Amino acid sequence: MATNNYRNPSSGPAATNRPVPPAEPGAARPTRGNTPRPAPGTAPAPAKAAAPAGRARAQAAPARPTTPRGPRGPLPGVGQLTAFLRDRRFHLLIGFGLLLGSLYLTIAFTSFLLSGRADQSVVAALGTVSVKEAGQESGNWLGLLGAWLSEKLIYRGFGLASYGLIPIVFFLGYKIVFRRAAGSVSYVLALGLFTMLWVSSLLGYVVVQLAQPGTAQPGPDLAQAHRYDWLSG
Repeated sequence: MATNNYRNPSSGPAATNRPVPPAEPGAARPTRGNTPRPAPGTAPAPAKAAAPAGRARAQAAPARPTTPRGPRGPLPGVGQLTAFLRDRRFHLLIGFGLLLGSLYLTIAFTSFLLSGRADQSVVAALGTVSVKEAGQESGNWLGLLGAWLSEKLIYRGFGLASYGLIPIVFFLGYKIVFRRAAGSVSYVLALGLFTMLWVSSLLGYVVVQLAQPGTAQPGPDLAQAHRYDWLSG
């Protein structure tokens, strides 16, 4: 059997648990833990200031990723209107309408050359006479609407040069329906409007010259000038 040879040293009294004396008021309390002692001849390092609790939490918490907002959608009804305007059937409707409109203007203008004088009184009485009665009295081949268009465009507009509107309207309709044409829209519009203005001015000069007094007539022939004033509008 093993024997215990360990013996307490005989020198000195045995260790006992002694109470720690109370610290004096105002004295610094020693810190617990294993703190290394500063080397001799060096100043102790200053203690780091504790970071605020809010900043420490902000640094510790990960930043949440912000998702960008998508673009707002179109207003209700705008998308349907845009789709309707881009529809090929709508384009064909406009194109064929312009083609038929050019034919309509041709017939109305030609009929005005034959019955324009008689239709002037019918168009002037539209405010006092019913539309049905005025349409029955109209001598235009296309009825009251044809007489009214011819009156506004020829007699009160560009005169005989209003025929220049017909190729412009026809070209626009042809380009929309068939999507191909020899010239551009701006070129045709500029050429047509310039021709209408130039022809109207030329016919106006002719009408003024007809009203000038001749050798056999001492005064101006106002009746003849009034008879041909529709040429220049």
